[in-house]
Amino acid sequence: MLSGSRAGSPKPAEKAPTEDEPAGHLTKVYQSLPAERLTPYFEECGQNLDRTLGLYAWNTLASGAIYECLSHFEISIRNALDAVLKSRHAYHHRAGDWLDNRHSEFSENASTTLANARFDAKSKLKGEGSPPRGAIIAELSFGFWRRLLDERYERHWGTAVMRFFPELKRARASDMKTIRDLVEPIYSLRNRVAHHEPIWKISITNREADMLRIIKLIDADTAVWVAARSRVLAVVASRDTGLGPGYDRTA
Repeated sequence: MLSGSRAGSPKPAEKAPTEDEPAGHLTKVYQSLPAERLTPYFEECGQNLDRTLGLYAWNTLASGAIYECLSHFEISIRNALDAVLKSRHAYHHRAGDWLDNRHSEFSENASTTLANARFDAKSKLKGEGSPPRGAIIAELSFGFWRRLLDERYERHWGTAVMRFFPELKRARASDMKTIRDLVEPIYSLRNRVAHHEPIWKISITNREADMLRIIKLIDADTAVWVAARSRVLAVVASRDTGLGPGYDRTA
């Protein structure tokens, strides 16, 4: 259980305040945050208040740094998968757009997601008419695109997707497991960051490397551009080494 003035908790260890941090400052910051949120930080830091808030602050910094890469990755992979499905649609001489979902290839959940995306895009239009396809694409979440790599879809577009990622091909041409195994941990990290959860036990350098690997297969110049602007390594290097074992784990 967390400390401070919370009932039933011992007072947390706190080092002497600096000139910029008056006495009790850290305790007040600590008490302003939900106990449930700080518990994993507090336990990891040996119930030391200063180190707890230090790790909490570093986690926020790390989340911001990796989210920059996540945003580039999400846009890159959704555009790549859209290009694959659009090309496949044309190859089969189908009318309309794959977004129209006229061929019953999507799961019930995915079909509902597509319909909702079209509705939401149309609701944002001023006046009548159909929403531009780019507006529909923008309404589809990372979770939707990630699900397009599921094993159930391999018989539909697995081969087309893997042609886009030749370095990740397996013995069976339609097998998307290689890219699926890379995307799943990235998706999990993205959700943790979006919900402000602890990520210090996750190697954000490894996850960034996976994202850059996929972005490079989509477009090498974009990967170079994203890598050049990344803050991840600098943030990892800035962590407080007094917190114990490294907080950029290899998981």
